[in-house]
Amino acid sequence: MIKDDSFYNNLTDGEEEEVRIFRYWKALMDLEFPNNAIKQKAQIGDEKWLMCPSCIDAWEDSDNRNAMVICPMCKQLFHNPRYRSPI
Repeated sequence: MIKDDSFYNNLTDGEEEEVRIFRYWKALMDLEFPNNAIKQKAQIGDEKWLMCPSCIDAWEDSDNRNAMVICPMCKQLFHNPRYRSPI
């Protein structure tokens, strides 16, 4: 957690370090919840692998905590087929 009172001001002023920190955490949060604008799901290869429906690359990912995944090859965003909503 950032306890620097000037963080928000530096962020809104476009300071490089604060923007970098914000973008890092935003990227993680964007994966945490389903994105209804995205229609495609990654494909399950087996219990440890996912496959990209666009470029057919496969990557090791057995995580079911994040609703979204990013293909490491083509960088496209997909729904995680292993995700189960906690609600």
